[in-house]
Amino acid sequence: MNTWTPARISARLDRILWKVQKPPRYTGGEHNSVIKDWDAIPMRLALTFP
Repeated sequence: MNTWTPARISARLDRILWKVQKPPRYTGGEHNSVIKDWDAIPMRLALTFP
């Protein structure tokens, strides 16, 4: 059985993310990113670019 534990995922990412130019984009830690409590904000908006 192939169980993905947080430790196993982290080990796998450590082996492949060094190849990525800007890995924080893919791991949820992009520079200057703000994480807000979704229940505390009155409106949700997403800006997308082509």
